[in-house]
Amino acid sequence: MGLSSATPGFVSFRREAIGGHVSNPANPLPIDFWSPDTNNYAVMDVAANGRLTVSLRGINAMMANSTTRAEAGNWASIGKATDVREILSFTMDPLLA
Repeated sequence: MGLSSATPGFVSFRREAIGGHVSNPANPLPIDFWSPDTNNYAVMDVAANGRLTVSLRGINAMMANSTTRAEAGNWASIGKATDVREILSFTMDPLLA
């Protein structure tokens, strides 16, 4: 689960903070790939040189039939519930593998 920095071709990793946990970009842990209480999607970008960047973007989840952030629960607020943000991303380069 997750991606080890020892994986051939690993170039970079970015992650927003999860509660009190702050990711180490040089050595991501499996928890760094976990995205609790979000509705998200992945964007994959392949450059002409074969470099792959994967970005997980999403919004805070809301409970069924709720209309406001306050009704959605007591989660850490990061902007409005409808603001799409980058949750995590990583880059792989086949030329470094």
